[in-house]
Amino acid sequence: MAAFNSLAYSNELVSAGVSRAQADVHANVLHRVYDDNHQQYATTNDFNDLKVQLQIIEVAVRKLTTSINSLVISQKFIIWICGTLAALCVGTMGIGIPVVFHSIK
Repeated sequence: MAAFNSLAYSNELVSAGVSRAQADVHANVLHRVYDDNHQQYATTNDFNDLKVQLQIIEVAVRKLTTSINSLVISQKFIIWICGTLAALCVGTMGIGIPVVFHSIK
């Protein structure tokens, strides 16, 4: 982005018939407006900083995904263990109840 050349602008106003004092004031005001308005635009450094921050976020998301995947695997193991214990309990009751009823006769 080109910088505002206040001296060239002032000289153009003088050559058009404006007094030097008025041309200098006008050029200085436009220079301040230009500086104030252009400070809000992103620069290459801003984009480079954003790229680094996005890479940091990407690494954090990968770590989080890995943690979530390990929790899902752990949950599946817990479900299998609980299912096995439930099957053992039902099987034990299935064997135990007929034995108890047979001994009551």
